[in-house]
Parts: sequence; C-alpha cells; structure tokens
Amino acid sequence: MCRFRCPSLPPSVSATAPSRRGAPQYAITAIGELRAGESRIVKNIGRAVMWRFRFLATGAVALVMLSACGRSSLPGENRTPDSPTSRYSATPASLATHPLPQWWKDAKFGIFIHWGVYSVPAFAPRGASALVGPPPDCTGYAEWYWFVQQIPGCQAWTHHLQTYGADFVYDDFIPQWTADRFDPDAWLQLFQEAGAKYFVLTSKHHEGFALWPTATTRRNAVEMGPHRDLVGALFEAAHRAGDKVKPGLYYSIPEWYNPAPKPADAYAPTGTNNLVFGPPAGSLPPRNAYTQLPVPYTGYVAITDYAAGQVRPQLKELVDLYHPDVIWCDIGGREDYFLSNESIAYYYNQTAATNPEGVVVDDRCGDKAATHFDYNTVEYGNGSAVPPFEATRGMGASFGYNAQETDADYLSPAELIKTLVSTVASGGNLLLDIGPKADGTIPDSMTTRLQAMGAWLRINGTAIYGSRQWTQSNDGSGNYFTIGQDGALYIIATTWPGQTLTVNAAIPVTAATRITLLGSDNTPLAYRRSGSQLLITMPDGGDQRAATNSENAFVFRVAPA
Repeated sequence: MCRFRCPSLPPSVSATAPSRRGAPQYAITAIGELRAGESRIVKNIGRAVMWRFRFLATGAVALVMLSACGRSSLPGENRTPDSPTSRYSATPASLATHPLPQWWKDAKFGIFIHWGVYSVPAFAPRGASALVGPPPDCTGYAEWYWFVQQIPGCQAWTHHLQTYGADFVYDDFIPQWTADRFDPDAWLQLFQEAGAKYFVLTSKHHEGFALWPTATTRRNAVEMGPHRDLVGALFEAAHRAGDKVKPGLYYSIPEWYNPAPKPADAYAPTGTNNLVFGPPAGSLPPRNAYTQLPVPYTGYVAITDYAAGQVRPQLKELVDLYHPDVIWCDIGGREDYFLSNESIAYYYNQTAATNPEGVVVDDRCGDKAATHFDYNTVEYGNGSAVPPFEATRGMGASFGYNAQETDADYLSPAELIKTLVSTVASGGNLLLDIGPKADGTIPDSMTTRLQAMGAWLRINGTAIYGSRQWTQSNDGSGNYFTIGQDGALYIIATTWPGQTLTVNAAIPVTAATRITLLGSDNTPLAYRRSGSQLLITMPDGGDQRAATNSENAFVFRVAPA
C-alpha cells in the first residue's frame, strides 16, 4: 500500500490506495470538505478516471483530481509504459514466448473466491449437479441465480417468487449486499493458515457488478451496495501480509443482461456459451421474470460497443490499479471482436516491473484456438487436464455461497486433501473455491476445512509444493506419487494402510534406500518387494495415532540413505 500526501493540503490530510513497489504514484489536488475516515468516489471527468480515497483527518476537500507522477496516463487510457515493458505484442507468436512463472508452477494450491450480489439470495437447489442443466434443478451454482431465476420451471424461479414476490427483481438485492463484516486481513490470515500460495477474487461475475470503482459503469461496489473498493481492500491486505499469498483476479468477459451492443455471434467459438450469452438470451434486456416487463440495468452507463467500451477498459483498469499476479478470465469469445490478445499483451508489459516473479493468464480469455493462454483449466472435472493445468471446484456443488447446502454437502477434509493430492500428482494446481456470505464472513464449514488442509500441508507440504510428476500419478489403489524439490519420491496414501502399505508400482528401491513417514519420529521403515509390489511395514504396529501426527492422508519419503 502506498500513502499519498498532497502538498497543498494540511499535513494531517492524506489518502491511501493499493499499490506495489514500482506502481504508479499520484499527486492530489483538493478543495472542499470531507470528514475524517470518510470515503468518496471521485471522477476526473476530463480523463474519465475514477478513484477511491479515504481521508484520514478532517480537511478542506470537495473535489479531488488526479494526475500521474512518473507515468504517462491513468487507468482506462491507452499508454506506452515508461519502463522497458514493450516486449510483448498482441500476436500469438509473441505471446507464446511468455514463460509460465516458476512461482505458479511451485504453488500447487490456491483459493478461489466467488463473492457478489448473488451472495444475498445465496440459493441453488440442494443436491443439484454443478454446471447448468434443465429444469427443475437447472444448476447447483448459486452464482447463476439471476439467470436460472428467469426460467419458469427452475427451482430458483419458484423460490424467488415465494420468498421475495413477483415485484422484487434481482437488482433489488444490491442494497442488501453490505459486506459490513468483511475483514480482509482475517481472510488473508485464513488463506495463509490453509497453506494457499495464491488467491483469485471475482472482480466481476456474469451479473455485471464490479467489485472495484470502475470508470466504465456505476454498477460497482463503491457507488452502491457495500460502498467499498472490495478488490483494493483485499489486495491491500495481501500486500500488508508480504504477498505470501499472491493476489489474483477473476474477470467474466460476458454479462447476461448488459444492454451494450455486441455482435450476435460474439461467443460463437465457445458453442454452448453462445447459447447462454448470445441471442436470444444474451440479447434480452433485464426483465422481471414474472411480468416479462423490462427493468433497469442498475448503474449502466450507455456505451456504443460492449468490448471496446467496457471489457477492454475494465481489464486495463484492473491491471493498472491492482497489478494482479493472476488474471483468470471466464467465457471469452471471438478473438477478432474482444481482442483479448491485446489485453494480455498489455498485462504482460505493464506488470514487468511491478510483478518481477511473473504473471499468469488462464485459458478462458477468448477463443482458445486464437487467444493466448498460459495454462489449461478444469472445472468440476470438465476441461483439459493436460499440464500445465489448474483444477477448480467448490467444496460443495457451488462456487458462490449456497445457504441451502449443509456441512454434509461439502467434501470432507480427507476428500479435499485427496483432491489436492490427485491434482498435484497429475501435474496440476488446485484452485479450491470458497463462497463468503453477503456480510463478508466465511462460513464456518469452509473455514474449518481450509484449516484442516493447512494442518496437513504443514506436515506434508514437501510432497506438494514445488513438486513435479513422477512416471505415473497413482497406482489405482489410493496411492499417489510426486517428486519433491529435494529429488525424493513421495508416496501419498489417501487412507491409513494399517500394518502394511502395499504399493502397486515399480518404486525404485535398493538396499541403500531409506523410507520414512512424514509426521513421525523419522525412523526408517522396513520394506520388501513382492513381485511387482512394494510392501512397507508401518511403525507402532500400524497404530496411526502413535505412528504420525498427520491425518487424512499419509506421506512416505523414498530417497537414498
């Protein structure tokens, strides 16, 4: 976080904004009045720039204007970087030279955060399948509430009518999203306890509500709802914590009901997505699901083209304001319309100085055949698990918080750890989702599971962090394999084996090999071959509690003595 002080104001007046070392600095000119601690969105109309300031003491301020110091322009404007950051051009050949950052390859475990207006109704049918399907369930994704609530026969349509009435439309939830108990430092502390190495926050989902003070629309969390820069607050907390958990941002390319003009086939390369976000659904204005009468798209500022007037400017804002380590696009469309390669090149060039360890982009910014990406994504088992890849899912059947789900609907700590282990053994990262409540608190069932994963990783993390694939990921009987940064082979048993661990794989052992159980007193374990199997004798007669401090999965290190 950087602190800015205006020389024309009394010394007690200052403002804060999220930043990194090497990020833009801003000079401030101000007149008028704000009380201590008051926040305000300010616009420099001439340059179409929006920023949020918190004045720390009473001062004479009413109009705040920004000018860049040492940078050629401000967020949302085209600019040429003033540092040697023009390495990448918006061509597939140029972008293909971008290296996958080592930190991402080593991280293995990140946390996804789905938080938005949909966190207020927090509804999807309990037990419904993830992804989107036909009535009556339609989807287990609570973050898709607005879309399926528009479809008669879907449970969300009936639930909304019975709970809120026919005259209550989706945007009436916006004032109820208060985030009044949101504690970004507590979130970061939990992420660190969980052993996560990065997080990805939804900056804007398909409902079109931005969690930062975008200049492109008033439909954002600073001008309505929480009245707070939620992206900035969480990034500030990450920087205060030393960026031990690297901050990233999800960005939905489409919006269900944004009325801005766009081509009818904007999402054609993604097939099914064009059925949802293209015509006729994507051409419809927001409407009352029961009367079919049009309703306002709250906060919308008219633009002449969706991609040029909102998508590309918003992506530039996120890069310029926050310098995320990850940009996680979703449901990109035609490259020749969205020009996502331009946004990606801009991102790579602009963060060369601010993010020296490198940045990364997923495979959903556009047409995968024409738009660059750094890694593949797999969502609830759907996608390409070809390394490098990232598997993502919620703890239950939803990404957004679903108040219908109970603790029993979430994967257990053991199941989540097995998900992490199997993903890493296959050469991937796991991006595990949590869905905070509308008030900003993280449900206890999610918190305790993250803490359990962190406890396991503190004992067994050498088999996960910085590891790489072995010749096979598993033996078909619940044992998984990785090669650690120390060069050792790790066998990860997802159940306690009792007196003997039987491994159905050609584990390379000799008379000099030493096998130890992590979380134990490090005593070498006896082992022998039986045909193609390796049999390892457990310590303490197979008594798990006496043998190791680990729970849920058990790691054996195989290395020369």
